[in-house]
Amino acid sequence: MPHPLVEQYEKALYELPEAWRARRPLEDEVAKALTGGRHAAIRGFWRIGKTELMKGALKAACARTGGAAFFIDLRDAEAATPDGIRALLKSSVEKFVKRVGAESVTVDALKPWAALGELEAAIFVGIDELIALKALGPEAVTSLFQTMFSAPKNVHLVLVAHRHQAIDAAFNDLLLCRPDVVTFPIPVLTDDEAITLVNAPCDQQPARFSAEAAEGLAQVAGHRPWEIFTLCLLAARTLPDDFKGEVGVDQIEPLFNLDVLTAQEEGAAVVENYLRVLATAMSPGERTVIDLLAVGGEGEATADAVALLEEAGWITSGEGYALRGTLFEAIANGVASGEIRVKVEPG
Repeated sequence: MPHPLVEQYEKALYELPEAWRARRPLEDEVAKALTGGRHAAIRGFWRIGKTELMKGALKAACARTGGAAFFIDLRDAEAATPDGIRALLKSSVEKFVKRVGAESVTVDALKPWAALGELEAAIFVGIDELIALKALGPEAVTSLFQTMFSAPKNVHLVLVAHRHQAIDAAFNDLLLCRPDVVTFPIPVLTDDEAITLVNAPCDQQPARFSAEAAEGLAQVAGHRPWEIFTLCLLAARTLPDDFKGEVGVDQIEPLFNLDVLTAQEEGAAVVENYLRVLATAMSPGERTVIDLLAVGGEGEATADAVALLEEAGWITSGEGYALRGTLFEAIANGVASGEIRVKVEPG
């Protein structure tokens, strides 16, 4: 029988109870922008918590105004084409108006939000996985953004804009530079937030991580919530089912070995995500900075690349720049030195 903490950390990874949400203050900031009449763009690489932030912000915006919200995942389009995306937007609005009892409203695929203007309440729409647009050409992407931003005054959008070199320029030009959009890059957690998050699922449980162990887990995870909960889950699986008290550093140190970490599905997913970010999502300039910090050597680190990496939490600055997170540092070092080879799948 697994230790009770296993169920708690599985819940954190796959269900995320409200009390364990790490970024509620940021959710309120996004909601404030929406209820203040602006749209919002949430920026970040894979698995940093963009979708959860969007959902929390929609809920907070509704609480502030008494309005209603729904969200759309662009991956749900039947076809990755402009017409397929517009059909998804249209069907999503139709489902929403039916839910609120306004079935008589007609929805136009070319101006899907116009139907929402007939409702008196504030409407907040979350659009997830904008990265699905990267398969389309520049002309199609521009046209779709025009469609999405043809919104009446009572409709406000929160868009999840993935960081990826293939689409960053388009997002910058078509989304982030708009005066009616407030951009929210997702930061990593502070020291206190990360250490608190480690033990959040341990309330009223027979065991918890010691202060030193919690600090170590936060450091290895790079202060990122998904990685923190993953490492805690793997640590919980090593505990005897009747273990009580504090989990110490000696009990979590074996997890800091890549072979041990990748032996379990959740640990392998973390490593694969880091490799995917390094190999496909970061720009060449960002990769140069990561490689230089990982193994040294020659190369030009541009100020823009450094600023973007620091904003995203991959590097820290103090007496000098350094990679954030022991695990990410190990992966980056392996890739930069050639010890880890990455096969990049097309698309």
